[in-house]
Amino acid sequence: MIGKKDQMGYRDTLWTAGLTRKYPSLGDSKNNNSPLVIVGGSVAGLSTAYHLVQAGYSPSHITVVDGSLIGKAVGRSTGCICACTEPTYLDLQGMYKDEQTVRDIWQSNIDSANNIRDLVSPKGSLGNGHLRADYQPTESLQMGETYEDETEFLEEIETRHAAGFTTAFLDQKRPGIPGFYFSMRDGEDFMINPTKFSTELATYLAARGVEIYEDSKVTAVDKRNKTIKVGDKKLRYKTLFLTGQNVPSQFGVNKWLPPVPTIGEYVICTEPLNDTQLDNLRNSLGVLRSGETTTDVQFLDNRMLYHYGRTAIAEDSRRVLLGGTWTICYGWAENLFERKTAELEQELHKWFPYLKGVKIEYKWYGPMELTADALPIVDKVGDIFVAGKIPTISEAMMSGKILADMYRGEENPHQKYYSLGRKSQVFTTPDPVELKEMAKDIVEIASSPFSKPNK
Repeated sequence: MIGKKDQMGYRDTLWTAGLTRKYPSLGDSKNNNSPLVIVGGSVAGLSTAYHLVQAGYSPSHITVVDGSLIGKAVGRSTGCICACTEPTYLDLQGMYKDEQTVRDIWQSNIDSANNIRDLVSPKGSLGNGHLRADYQPTESLQMGETYEDETEFLEEIETRHAAGFTTAFLDQKRPGIPGFYFSMRDGEDFMINPTKFSTELATYLAARGVEIYEDSKVTAVDKRNKTIKVGDKKLRYKTLFLTGQNVPSQFGVNKWLPPVPTIGEYVICTEPLNDTQLDNLRNSLGVLRSGETTTDVQFLDNRMLYHYGRTAIAEDSRRVLLGGTWTICYGWAENLFERKTAELEQELHKWFPYLKGVKIEYKWYGPMELTADALPIVDKVGDIFVAGKIPTISEAMMSGKILADMYRGEENPHQKYYSLGRKSQVFTTPDPVELKEMAKDIVEIASSPFSKPNK
């Protein structure tokens, strides 16, 4: 049941409903020493373990520790794996003045998506099979992006083509909705269930001898004595990896990192839809192609309405997961969650009036830490390997590959764009006037009075 708390106190989302605990807690284990300890059992941490095993390291020397259920952290994502970056190509050109750098960063994201496809595609190279994870190839997915100005849209396409990236696009022509909507892809996009992906990858690793512990929140790291503390238990390590979107900041790593605003994100999950509502929603989003039926299509839309967001229609549950309207701020305004979710509901009913009578089963809000250029931080800080501030599942998978290569002393061509020492316009010292304007915008966004739904 979506919205119901599980045995560890976490509320289920669309993808995590029915997930049961499989692994023991570190506190119940006799394990007190491990050569390689990975804190964070989401995609980045599991990817690190996977690539270390693939490189020939003994699985029995690798321990993965997570504070919740394996796969729980990614349960708020639709699992759309797309070969593009958070910034547009034009944005990247503004951040990095060297065109080769921009092309390399774009290619890095395509490679990141391929890294996951290699595990989930039936044609992948995962030993004796592949991770199914509800894999859906491109035929069942369209992406929508919004530009207010058609000129900007055409410029984005032109710059990608000039850089050698093929981009497919389609004007979706949605009547009554402002903005210029289109679909565009570089490489091949696909859909997975991110929770299944994480749990199946963890199962694959555990079957080969990697020790995995859930419900094992690390409360302290003692770098001098090389131990981590989980409850009353201490686990000694030789090499430590801190992985996950927010994990590094929990251990003081942020003092080495660039200042990062926190992004608050909102997720609303409706109850199961009837056939008419489901058809109306799919048709209004313009996602059906010739010969397709509503059960063939899953959809992600990052229009302004769901700004950071996601819309997923899952065939098995017939529910809709809507992520939306985010706020960037360094401090939280009063009643922010209530105001923002009310705003999202109002916008939802404005564009899709037939959803007004649909009950909302689950609401979620929480902080996300992202860098200014929306690329992860993957580097060695002191003697600890760190991967954090990760915006997408595909980049999380690449982050683990980079960490494994760094530990092995192997050069990874993508690491320089994820490193602490990377150079871009947004990481140079801003002009004082620009800083004041940025601070003004942040305060305005954080304290603005959002509209309430009409009663």
